[in-house]
Amino acid sequence: MSSKTANQQMVAAVQSGPNTTPRLTATLGALLAYAPFGWWIADAYPAFAVAGGIAAVGVASIPDKLSPWIIPDEWTHSLLGAAAVGGLVAAAGWLIADNIVIYAGSRIVTSEAAAQYGFAVGGLAAYGHILADGLTATDVRPLWPISEREGSLDLPALVDPRNNDGRINLVGTIVIVALAVGVMSSTVTATML
Repeated sequence: MSSKTANQQMVAAVQSGPNTTPRLTATLGALLAYAPFGWWIADAYPAFAVAGGIAAVGVASIPDKLSPWIIPDEWTHSLLGAAAVGGLVAAAGWLIADNIVIYAGSRIVTSEAAAQYGFAVGGLAAYGHILADGLTATDVRPLWPISEREGSLDLPALVDPRNNDGRINLVGTIVIVALAVGVMSSTVTATML
């Protein structure tokens, strides 16, 4: 019998563990990076837009999975790493379209087109993951090998109300709210036109 009470067990089940936050960050970053591309192709090919979103979620954590054992974190969390993930998804798209007949409307999808689509989805998902990691306390070099600069913005600490430095917390919250209002108002204005 467990020594934890029912309330303690419920709190432990709801709280995120050490492995859930990176997965959530990777998934949200991948979806935010893929969303404009998916929206762009959704009118002509809605099934491919949905499939791309599912693929983006599926490949979002590849940079983290490659880091501990195979490739250094600095390489996987970079522009080169995003291109490598895009290449992996492009190879998978090539193999799938080479062995299965896929239709886009009345046309057959060629292996080259599937590889290009896979590269776009994989690269966007991986780079979205990298940029989302940059919003946490993880130092990333998003433009490596072009630039060696690394950095991050510890967004959770910036907006945490328990943060001891109230000025930074207040400024960060105001900036985030202003950006959100700006994005929402421009979206509403664009739909009204």
